[in-house]
Amino acid sequence: MKIIIRQGKTSRWLEWPFNLVGSRADLRQLAEMILEQTRDENFSYGTLYIQPRYIFGEPNTAPSPWEPELSNN
Repeated sequence: MKIIIRQGKTSRWLEWPFNLVGSRADLRQLAEMILEQTRDENFSYGTLYIQPRYIFGEPNTAPSPWEPELSNN
């Protein structure tokens, strides 16, 4: 399973498994935001907005690697 995390103009692929680290309150707030936005049975794919709900970057842009690729030179 893969998801994309987007912040500003930067998008990154995140492949499972991975861990989220945060306080109980922060993780519960995140879970509630996800549940609220996916409650509709017709939701199958799309963007979840983690508050505040600002839209950054251009839609439909390819994610960048987390680390810059190193050349073999």
